[in-house]
Amino acid sequence: MKKQKPESKSVTKKTNFTNQIPLSIGWDELIASRWNIPLILLFLLVFIFSIRLVSSFDIGFHLASGRWILENFSFPSKDVFTYTVNNNDYIDIQWLFQVINYLVYSLFSYEGLTFLNAFLIVIVFYLLLKRLMLYGVQPSFCLFGLFMTLVAMQVRISNRPEVFTWIGILLILLILDNYYLKGEKNLYFLPLIIMFWINLHGLFVIGLFITAAYFISIWYKQKGLDKYFLKWLGISAVATLINPYFIEGAMFPFYLFSRLQSSNIFKNSISELQSPFEITENLQFEIYLYATIAILSFGLIIFTFKRRSLHEFIILVGFFYLSISAYRNIPIFIIYGGYIITISFFDIYRKKNFEKIFDSKKLVSKYSPYFVSLVFVLIGMRIITNAYYLSYGSGISFGAGLNKNSLPEDVSEFILKNNIKGKLLNQLDAGGWLMWRLKEPVFIDGRLEVMKEDFFSEYNKSFKINGLNQLIGEYKPELLIFNHATAYVWTDQLNKLFEWKPIYFDENFVVYSNRNLDNYISSDIFAKVMLNNNLDTSISGNGINEVLNFKERPGIDNWLRGFYEKQDHNPGLLNLANFALQNNLLKEAEILYLNYFFKTQNEFEINYHKDAYINLGEIYLANINLNSALICFENYLNLDSDDNLIIQKVRDIKSRLNKKN
Repeated sequence: MKKQKPESKSVTKKTNFTNQIPLSIGWDELIASRWNIPLILLFLLVFIFSIRLVSSFDIGFHLASGRWILENFSFPSKDVFTYTVNNNDYIDIQWLFQVINYLVYSLFSYEGLTFLNAFLIVIVFYLLLKRLMLYGVQPSFCLFGLFMTLVAMQVRISNRPEVFTWIGILLILLILDNYYLKGEKNLYFLPLIIMFWINLHGLFVIGLFITAAYFISIWYKQKGLDKYFLKWLGISAVATLINPYFIEGAMFPFYLFSRLQSSNIFKNSISELQSPFEITENLQFEIYLYATIAILSFGLIIFTFKRRSLHEFIILVGFFYLSISAYRNIPIFIIYGGYIITISFFDIYRKKNFEKIFDSKKLVSKYSPYFVSLVFVLIGMRIITNAYYLSYGSGISFGAGLNKNSLPEDVSEFILKNNIKGKLLNQLDAGGWLMWRLKEPVFIDGRLEVMKEDFFSEYNKSFKINGLNQLIGEYKPELLIFNHATAYVWTDQLNKLFEWKPIYFDENFVVYSNRNLDNYISSDIFAKVMLNNNLDTSISGNGINEVLNFKERPGIDNWLRGFYEKQDHNPGLLNLANFALQNNLLKEAEILYLNYFFKTQNEFEINYHKDAYINLGEIYLANINLNSALICFENYLNLDSDDNLIIQKVRDIKSRLNKKN
């Protein structure tokens, strides 16, 4: 009688390009981990980072477009929002994003837009965590990778359609990872994702690039075509035609690609389209972190190349090219670069058996989750008080609703309340919001694909000598609206055109008119502004020197205040002072500068203070108040000791004072 062989269990073999690493950790393992509390706090930190006042200039034209689509039950084919380029094609490839935002606004106002964006950002980090869990990364490494990614990309968190590109990238990566690592045949989701993506944001072509990278990687690995994969890649490409503009919509990314070329006027004029290393002002930390992640990701992918796959190299290089070409694409690279760094460190950790070493350090192992949790709580406190955002000025601010410091909302209210009509010439940044609030044709707005290069070049010349006058002569506007803090060149030009007078201004925006309106700029108008801002107009004599000679709180004191005291610093008073100075209202400018110093003693910002000191010093110099001028210029030199021009002015003032004595 023959012995029967023991029955063998059937094993389903799964595709695994790193056989030494177990695939996937589950939610039960994550919850049971000692790192569960820090992970929960990290997602709370993601949410807190995402709760920001709506401040993106683009949200205006997105809301206006969403409203137009729903009111007309159609999609725009020509521009419907300007009187200058309304013959230009408008391929509104972001229509679904716009409709979603308009519906949310209609139901929940601007606060709803804040929370919609926060919800989407939380989804982004949930998908990032899912990818790391799929690879089997331990919770502590997941925590490291997610936190690094969050800090590096948080500055781009805003109400922009690009968030759907981040979500689209991660969804496609998850589907392809499941196919590549586990053999799960769910590629039928790819065309569905592409179909939605093309109607949400113009960078849907990235999804096809990622899919093609995996296809090449599988082809290289198997030495043959994967027909199943090729079928769904082809169907995904066809899915790009499912948009209101058919082939024109599918080809839209190629127009966007033209903006990455160094000769393109948009790239040379719009900061977010420039290389990240060309716009370091106020973003030094973020740029250094981006550079560090770039160096680490490429270094580690090479160091662990035996465990890496071809598609990882292709995608990393492609995303790095996008990020180095335009600052706005940095999050696309960070999302992937952070993942590569995390899994590479995890590979090294397992290979070198570091876990035994760390387990032996029981004290460190036991208390490190509590330490990390404390760090997350402290960072969250500084976000809520705005201390974290202090160096960004007024562009980023914690809270829900509208950021009136960034958008021309008060200007819009003034025009609507007073029923002011007239042909409008506006600054590009203000155009989107004005078209949304005023429901009137504007001169220009931020839809660069509609404005086109030739018209933008014509607009750009207005910032040259006498350029605004030429623009006014050609288009015959009756109202001018712009941010006097950023388009100060327009103010200088308008001061020479005596028929144009300001009829309204606030801390950021101004309205000029060439019609016979009563509210001309005067000391009375500035007095009203000062009253509205609770400013002290009686500072004189020794009071001036007292304000100028204030002593900053110690750095540690200011830093500690950032954990519990609201930091509402914005350069509004400084903008008003500069505007008064441009209009040669020296007394009003002096009072505004002094109040700015008084109100910002506890919120010191070096670049703003340098600007205020040098301008106020020039006012005192013009008024022969040499002692106060000397204090201003010496305070300036305490912040910038290498300015030879100011050094010489200080010497001259001291010489004049010595002669008096």
